[in-house]
Amino acid sequence: MHRRLLINLVLGAAILLLAALALYEPRIEDSATPRPLTSLDPGQIQHVRIIDNRGKEVELSRRATGWMMLAPYRIAADGPRVQALLRIAAAPVHTRFPAQPERLEAFGLAPAAVGLQLDGHSLLIGSTDPLRFRRYIMTGDTINLIDDGFYHHMAAPAEDFISRNLFPPDAHIESVRLPEYRIDRQPDGSWRVSPADQPVAQDRLAQRMAAWTDAQAVVVRAAPGPESGRPLEFVLRGRNQPLRFLIPEESPNLLWRSDLQLTYRLANAAELLARP
Repeated sequence: MHRRLLINLVLGAAILLLAALALYEPRIEDSATPRPLTSLDPGQIQHVRIIDNRGKEVELSRRATGWMMLAPYRIAADGPRVQALLRIAAAPVHTRFPAQPERLEAFGLAPAAVGLQLDGHSLLIGSTDPLRFRRYIMTGDTINLIDDGFYHHMAAPAEDFISRNLFPPDAHIESVRLPEYRIDRQPDGSWRVSPADQPVAQDRLAQRMAAWTDAQAVVVRAAPGPESGRPLEFVLRGRNQPLRFLIPEESPNLLWRSDLQLTYRLANAAELLARP
């Protein structure tokens, strides 16, 4: 009984301490029309870096064809996911106050869990306040409080920023090759499946290749290569080497990309892989 009472007293004291800390913030601004966190336009940001204190680093760059991940993989990025993160640049600041070095630890800023760079503008991401659960963000020598709607993007695995499309947005498939059959684009633009016991309608082949072109994974994850599986290759126009995947025997709905060691989980893998 005494132990339970002691625990309750300690928890109560901790809550009071956190509340006092929040109330002690020397506020500069707390208005009905908050200013944005930065002067950047989310739609114009060109370069993004996410660095956390566990060693993760994600680098993203805007290109004419969309967002590209430069690190830790060099691959097309998930544009909508990046844009969702970039809205932090214009997030309304409910409260801001000067950063005092001796108090940074109290706001989760010494060290910060995550650092975010937007076109060279640095944001340090701290903890949340205990009353309204808003996030502390340090910009320059100022600590800002914003609604906590962005941290989950920065804390996510790097693979969450990879495009779920199997191919780049400007890719043109010339051939798909499996051990059982292959489909090749002919000089006149038609498609041919081989070996073929009987002719396959062009509409059917065109639909299959369009489905491959638009194929999206449900999820993309880093994974070591499977012990065995069926090889799957795509020849893309303008690419010197085929894009190679392996289909694990125990997980036929997964495609393992060998050059990046990434797995793509497809909901319609059986349909795509079946012989036309």
